Order: sequence, then C-alpha cells, then structure tokens
Amino acid sequence: MIELIDISFKYNKNKSILENANLSITKPGIYGLIGPNGAGKSTLLYLLTKLLTPDTGEIKLFGKQDYSLENVGFVQDNRVLYSYLSGQDHLDYIASIHNIDKNHVQHYIQKFQMEEYIHDAVSSYSLGMKQRLLLALSLIKNPTILFLDEPFNGLDPASTILIRESLKQLANKGTIVLISSHNLLEIDQMSTKTFFIKDKQLISHEYTYDMITVRVIPAQNTSEVLTTFLTANNFTHTKDSDGFLIEVNDINKLLQGIVQNNISIQSITEVASRIEEQYRQLFREDFNHEL
Repeated sequence: MIELIDISFKYNKNKSILENANLSITKPGIYGLIGPNGAGKSTLLYLLTKLLTPDTGEIKLFGKQDYSLENVGFVQDNRVLYSYLSGQDHLDYIASIHNIDKNHVQHYIQKFQMEEYIHDAVSSYSLGMKQRLLLALSLIKNPTILFLDEPFNGLDPASTILIRESLKQLANKGTIVLISSHNLLEIDQMSTKTFFIKDKQLISHEYTYDMITVRVIPAQNTSEVLTTFLTANNFTHTKDSDGFLIEVNDINKLLQGIVQNNISIQSITEVASRIEEQYRQLFREDFNHEL
C-alpha cells in the first residue's frame, strides 16, 4: 500500500536528503522510521503526504501515484494546533469537513480521556494533552494509513501508554502505521519492521515477536564453525566485529547445538533492545566519533 521507488529529494543544490531511496509496505502493522537528526525522517513523511514533492522517483499509496489523502492520517507536531481554539473546536472542524457523526467524535474524546479539558483553549494543554488531541484529529476519519512524526516526545507515562496501546489496536484492525521517532524503546516494543535512514538510503530490518535476539561472542578461531552451524540450522544471524547477533525462539536449542558441536564461545547475552543494537551497528561511526 506504500511504495517509494528511487526517490531523491534535496532542499537546495547543497543539501541532498534522499538519493534513490526505496521503501515498500504491503500489509497492516506498525513500522518504525529511525535515523539521526537531519537524516530525513520528517522529510520522508512530508513527501508521503504531498507537503513536499520529490525531485525524482515515484511515490505510490494504494497502488496509485495520483492518490488521495482522504484515507490518510498525519500526526505532526503540535504547532499545527490553534492555541486560541479548544480541542472540541478542532475536532468539530475536521468532522464538518469529512461529514463525521458527532457520536464518532465523542467516542475519540472518551477514548483518549479528554473530557475534562476538551472545551478549554489549546494554549492551556500540556504536551500529552496536545498529542492526544492530534491523534484523535487523525483517527476520527478512520484512516487506512497513519503517519506519525515523533508522537512520544516529552510525554508523561500515562499518555505514552495510552497512545502506544491505541496504535497497536489500530494496526490489529488493519491500519498501516508508520512512526518516525527517536524513542528506540517504544519502536522496539511496537514495530515488526523498521526502516533506518542512513547515507540518504532506507535500510529495512524485520522482527518476529516470538523471537529474542542474543549476542554470541565466539572463542578465538571458532567464528567459521559457528557460522556453519547457524546457517545449517537456519538461525537468522548477522556477524559484526563484536560477534554474532542471533534470533531465537528457544535459546536452549541454540545452546544445545553449540555444546553438541563443540563450539567454544566467550559469552552469550540477550540483547535488551533489538532496534538499539541494530542502530549501534549501522551508525557505529557516530558512537566512535562521540567517544
């Protein structure tokens, strides 16, 4: 339903953001969009929602280049809200444009627990209140695709949990949710596939939720033996300078195979955040520079 084909974009001749970037999302779910500041995460969302136009390449939503945004929601930062209007004013305006029933609007006011302040001016809202309102404004038109730009920035725990669970429910009901965020832990808890922006390209990494990721550091001169074992037994794995990252649904099966094949290892540890580990590998030079 979302396809980018060889997309390039630059703000000026000296500032290229994306170069021949490709992305494909074909089924409902939650997808993460990760990258350093200035990598082009927000730019990509602006391209998808026609706020910007690519220099070259094709963008398709619903299989069409000439697509309508009628079934697309976009949660931007709270600067799109009018401080002197109430939350109810904002919702009523969107409802009037899309001929949305008042009961449907009320459903989202209750869902995001906004009853106590919905008639107050947005200028009095906390960041969490504004994020709830922004999400409600996007969801009242029942989008098939939802884009979110940094939805967890500065949120209190209650708002974070509420928004996270709402997005999971949306995905389970058939919505494609694409989230740009610096919050690696939140993306790790929700997404089954993540796109990293690196060197003006999009790199995808897919996850299976019944799996855990472990890091195995082999003993000296045993890397080739371990690689052969992992490949022969269909373990999904990647190798880097620190050892092997291996996805398993039964760690005992991995340990048993290592022992039976007399493979010496220095250590095996579970990776706390799959996305953080992947980020560290992709942007290792940034960490080395900072350290």
